[in-house]
Amino acid sequence: MENKEYSEALTLLSGLIKEVSRLDDKLLLVDIDLSESKLHFSLRNLRKAKAALTAARTAANAIYVPPAPQGTIDLESGILNSEGKDYKTACSYFFEAFEVFNALEDPWVVFISNTCSLQDNAQVKTRSLKFFETALRDYRAQLEEDPIVQRHLLSLYDTLLEQNLCSLQEPWTKVQAALLSFDDPNPDAIFPATLETIANIGKVVDSLYVKSACIMALEAWKGDQ
Repeated sequence: MENKEYSEALTLLSGLIKEVSRLDDKLLLVDIDLSESKLHFSLRNLRKAKAALTAARTAANAIYVPPAPQGTIDLESGILNSEGKDYKTACSYFFEAFEVFNALEDPWVVFISNTCSLQDNAQVKTRSLKFFETALRDYRAQLEEDPIVQRHLLSLYDTLLEQNLCSLQEPWTKVQAALLSFDDPNPDAIFPATLETIANIGKVVDSLYVKSACIMALEAWKGDQ
């Protein structure tokens, strides 16, 4: 999986699932189902990714699951919901995962807790492209270099751009926009000349055809004589 050999990893997992199912190790089965979900997601097969995540949840409901795997389940749920553009549900899952990993003092989550302030959250609500671009620059490793987050950045930028344009029009009831018009281009003389040449060639061909038909008819008449 780390080498991005996703199809080969799925082949290995299919045999591993059968062995673990015989052992009835449900906790290990949860980890395997989560890995399978991530692999299908990497191959952009969201249907199978969701099915594997459902299998992981089913196995997890039958046993006690430590915080780390439970946080991973919530994280994967958030990722898949965000791919379906259900951002409200995704946000709730991400928050649950954040709480779990923050309690475990995960270094990544601790970094986020220290760098993301309430002021940052307030700046997001301002719909400011400037703050958005600043965040991209300051947290490039956490945003643009993350394949999952990076996938949503372009869509977010387009949304912010649209909202900024709308905010510029909010103070006015009517907005007059100047349109740029383009002069008609000067016609190229070569095109009419080409059409005239083709028409003349057609007349020559028609004339030759008529003459050829007359010659053939005359030859046939002489033969009859």
